[in-house]
Formats: sequence, structure tokens, C-alpha cells
Amino acid sequence: MTEQKRRGEVDVARFTGICIVILQHSGMLKGDLLTFLTMFHMPLFFVLSGAFLKESSSLRRLSRRLLLPYLVFHILYFPFTLLWQYLHGQLISRSLIASDLIRFFTLSGVSVSWFLSALFLSQLVFLGGLKLLKKKGERAAFLIVTALLLIPVRIFRLPVFELWYAHLDSDGAAAPFLYSVSHHLLLALCRIPMCVLMLAAGYYGRRLLPKLKTRWEKLSPAAAFFSALLASVLLFFISGPAAIHNAAGNLALFEYGNSVFLFLCAALCGVAGTLCLSAALCLIPGKAWKLLLKVICFYGRNTLVLFLSHLDFNLLYLSVLLSGFIPVVCSRGILRLPAILVILLVIEFPLIKLYELISRPKKPKD
Repeated sequence: MTEQKRRGEVDVARFTGICIVILQHSGMLKGDLLTFLTMFHMPLFFVLSGAFLKESSSLRRLSRRLLLPYLVFHILYFPFTLLWQYLHGQLISRSLIASDLIRFFTLSGVSVSWFLSALFLSQLVFLGGLKLLKKKGERAAFLIVTALLLIPVRIFRLPVFELWYAHLDSDGAAAPFLYSVSHHLLLALCRIPMCVLMLAAGYYGRRLLPKLKTRWEKLSPAAAFFSALLASVLLFFISGPAAIHNAAGNLALFEYGNSVFLFLCAALCGVAGTLCLSAALCLIPGKAWKLLLKVICFYGRNTLVLFLSHLDFNLLYLSVLLSGFIPVVCSRGILRLPAILVILLVIEFPLIKLYELISRPKKPKD
């Protein structure tokens, strides 16, 4: 499976994932639904990245695709944040600026940029393992060792360490800097094992696609639609209870709830269920629906822009404010979430087109 040949269901799945991210950040998802959706929405992006990962990828290519957006995000983020604080009469905190700079240089990431740094570091480790270890047994041992590294990661999240860091933070003038550097460096490193496992799930899982595709193409469109829909329902039926029982899941803070196994089960079943549901949606006939799918795939191809811009540049905040001026939405709370999402997508459209214009490769001169 290559990036050039990817099917529409991948873009639909990416769009589904970014919608969950946006709605989570809106603060309007609550309870078990929030727990269920957030258990697999970020693993989805890592699994898909693994599915399109090439063993021949170089450090230069990874840096251009991940570290360059990481750098651009922070170049825009710092002055925007300072300007926003100044316009709202807020005191500009030097300690907060210093903390954000430490997050940037340690690759811990400020706010949503953690995703880019985590993806870069985990791809670097995973590809390094693939290039150094050629035999299947060696690669299996590499993944087992990676999984075992989750044990010290979970130990690092114990309350005693949180208390220790809090003690360092209040211990004199030099300690906070040392605390921040060590803490955020450990944050960046501790995300790697689980992210590598998610990449591996996508990388090795893509080998099943040719066999599934062969069987898929033998079915009629109606049979293919209902089989994909049934598969998604069954997978979500596994993922949902596992997520709720596990209680928590956060790749950014490497919080895996009550059990790492339950987290993996909920995350991977949720990812597979999302892909099956996306495949079913792509099989629905009708010109109007196909037109809507084109719009969805457009935003699905540009989830990076949506991910980096919706929260820290207050576009989501603006969308929430604008949704309050729609009478029907205000009178019916159930319409608030889709209204916010639609308004945000409209606001993001010119930014995406600008990004496409800037990132478009230049044609060689004759």
C-alpha cells in the first residue's frame, strides 16, 4: 500500500479521527462516549502512518515531513500567543515562555505539536530497528523489547514521581530549569514505545490488505457494504466496553488506564472499526453522497493543517462563538456539535488552500 494508491476510506478515516480531536477539544464530549472515542482517535493516525511507512525513508525525508511543520508551528505559535495575551491585557509570563521553549527544544512539544515530535521520534526508532534487524525473529524480539519498555514508562507515571517533580519545582531557583528539561525530555522519550507499537500494527497490518481486497472484490456492492458495516459494529462492540473498563487513554501523556492490554485492545479494535466504517461509507451510492465524500476526503488529506491550527490559534474558540448566533442551534443542543464542526471547517478552508499553494512542488523550467 503506497501513499499514491491509497483508497478513499483512508481519508474518510483520517477525517473521522480529526473530527473526534476537534470535538474533544471543544469540551462538549462527556462521559463514556468521550472515553470510548479518545481511546482510539490518536492511535488511528499512528496506525495509518505505519501503513504508509516505507523502509527506505531517510532521516532527511522524515525531517522534511515532520520536523519542518513542527518548526513552522512554533514559529507562528510564540508570537501569536504573546500578541493574544497583550491584546487581552494579560501579564506575559517569562517562566511560561521559558517552559514552552524547553518543550520545543526537548521535542516534548507545545500543545498539539506533541503529535509531530512523537511521530518523528517513533518513526526514527521503528525504521532504525527495521534497517538494523533483517530477520523476522530479530524484528519480533525488537517489538517485544519495545513492549517491555512500557513497564518503566508506567512506573514513571506513579504518583510518587509526580510528587518528586513537584518537590523539585518548588526547590530554589536552579531546580525548576533542571526539572523542566528532565521532565519534558522524559515525556518525549516515554511516548516512543507505545507509538512504535502503533506504527508496527499499521506496518504489518497492511500485509493483510491484498487478501482482504481479493475477497472484497468478489462481493456485490450491497454485500460488501453490509459486511463492512457489520465488521465495524462488532469491532466497536469490543472496543467500547474495553475502553470504558480501562477508564483512560492518552498517548500524549502516556496514560494507558488500568491495563496496557485493554488500552491496546480498545485502541486497535477502534482503529479497525473506523476503517471498516469508512469503507462502508465509501460504498454508499448517489451523486450527492459522492460529492460529500469528496469534501470529506479533501479535509481528510489535510488533517495536519486542521490538527495544528484549530486549537492554539483560537479557530475552535471562534467557531464556538459563531455557533451561538444560530437560533436553531441554540434552541436544540444536539445540533451544537455538528454546527461547530461545520463552521470550523469553513474557516479552515482558506488556510488549507494556502498550505497547498505553499507546499506544492515547483514545476521544473523547460
